Amino acid sequence: MLLYISNTCSLCFHERQETSVSYRKRDTCAPNAQLNGRSALQKYYKMWTKRKFRIIAIFVIILAYIWLTSMLLTGAKKVEFLRNLEAFVLVSNATTLEQPNLEELLAVPPTLSPEEKVRRLEKASRNLPIGFVERNQGKNLKMNNSCAYFPKIHDLHYNNMYWQTVTTSNGQFFLYGAYYDNRTLEPDRPVVRMTAIINRVGEFAKTHCQIWFDGSKKPVFSESSHVLVWYKAWGHYNNDDLNPYIITCKIPASHRDKVPQAVSLVERPCNYATNLLKVNYNLPEKGQKEDFAVCVKGSEFFTGDLTVRIIEWLELLFTMGAHKVFYYDFGMNPRMAKMMEYYTKKGLVEVIPLTLPDTQPNIPGLVYKYLDAKFKYQHEVIPYNDCYYRNIHRYRYTVHADPDEIIIPRNAHSWQELMDIVVKKSEKDNTLYTSYSAPHTFYMDEMLPPDGHFEGIPKYMHIMQHAIRSANYTPAGWSIKCFHDTERALGLHNHFPIHCLGGQYNCRTYQITTDDAQMQHYRKTCQGFIQNCHETYKKNTILDPTAWKFKDEVMRRMNRTLAALNYFKNYPL
Repeated sequence: MLLYISNTCSLCFHERQETSVSYRKRDTCAPNAQLNGRSALQKYYKMWTKRKFRIIAIFVIILAYIWLTSMLLTGAKKVEFLRNLEAFVLVSNATTLEQPNLEELLAVPPTLSPEEKVRRLEKASRNLPIGFVERNQGKNLKMNNSCAYFPKIHDLHYNNMYWQTVTTSNGQFFLYGAYYDNRTLEPDRPVVRMTAIINRVGEFAKTHCQIWFDGSKKPVFSESSHVLVWYKAWGHYNNDDLNPYIITCKIPASHRDKVPQAVSLVERPCNYATNLLKVNYNLPEKGQKEDFAVCVKGSEFFTGDLTVRIIEWLELLFTMGAHKVFYYDFGMNPRMAKMMEYYTKKGLVEVIPLTLPDTQPNIPGLVYKYLDAKFKYQHEVIPYNDCYYRNIHRYRYTVHADPDEIIIPRNAHSWQELMDIVVKKSEKDNTLYTSYSAPHTFYMDEMLPPDGHFEGIPKYMHIMQHAIRSANYTPAGWSIKCFHDTERALGLHNHFPIHCLGGQYNCRTYQITTDDAQMQHYRKTCQGFIQNCHETYKKNTILDPTAWKFKDEVMRRMNRTLAALNYFKNYPL
């Protein structure tokens, strides 16, 4: 209708313009131009009068239609109608002669610099020494013409994206990461460590390291040693089972003043390697160690969505003093991916993609079911130790926990304050402790007040709403989680250290008392290995709102994050 009015007005304007021109022509060309001009002007006036009334009538009809429609519509429908009308008018009036910038449309994106290409490739691959490879292009690295050629990137044997392999005469090795370790308690320091899954237990083929340094065309050789990060009594201790190991190669005395850049594992020193790992040596950004890094095992949230609960968990960690969370990812849904991107940009979270090695499935949505059906704990060891070794030079402690677990100080108001108290107490034992474990207790889903929730706390805050726990703690050592000292561990299990620097007798865990802290576990029910769950843990409960001391700050931070992610608008809670 508005388009018709526009066209009508345009027609009137052009007719008026033509009449005026005709009048001027007659005025200059005809002897009776004045008389003819008056006649034409009267004719035009009559025509415009008729059209004027028609235009006014159309406008009146439009206004009446808008008024009647707005009166009939109420609430959301009325708002929607007016918005649509406004949008129509704006679009109709938005016609412009401005042309698109063809230079911008046709511009070719600038070519990435060599440094940026290396950075992106290393971020995508994580365990490939792309920078070292680029710096040594065309240098023909090798021991000699028949021994230890530097392997080409496209000749490496990859497995499931993030693993590299070597097949020996007795066993296959799946290598995940390599790390430079020069800690004071290591008697052979410096050394190179590797995290690996091996399909053998007990004795298997001897292996060697080819270690590469900047400024040298030849590798150095070192025989490897290994420790199994598992206990035989736990089962799955058979050949062809996939078990976690820490492999160690000493750096020869001739090169102890240099930091290696890459390492390959081979059966014989002169073999052409099928793997090449970047040696990680991550120094603190601010020149000194920060206090706490949190390591989360390989997790999959592809089908189920616990995003809001994880936001609360993360904000509670940061409130208590965690500096960064390292999250190993088997797959996640779009909402969780968006949330993780938000924290990644803030520098608080690093998401590390992960797969299972060998012939195991890596289909999102199937990984979790597979691990739940199989004996999964061996695979959890690798990301925990990878996280630990990547951070031994950057943080004082690593805390290994799932998103349904959190260590809460009882009297202290931060993790730093808690550890100051705990370390001071432990020094009285005159023992070198590697880890500090918090006692474990259940806060189960069904443990709620009679009304179903606590007033004054948003219902979407799962941790703060669950302030009732089992009256009983699990036995000492069961399901504990620890603060691990980054100067002392050699191989860590999910719950405690198995191998430590300085020998097995130094592999001690200090048990934090329930007066100082507790590990709060938010579950639907007990783990499968716990018997008499109802009688022992569900039947007797007590109110224990230890986490409420952080409630207000966590609520503020959580609401800020939810607002930034548009949860209150797009996902009503």
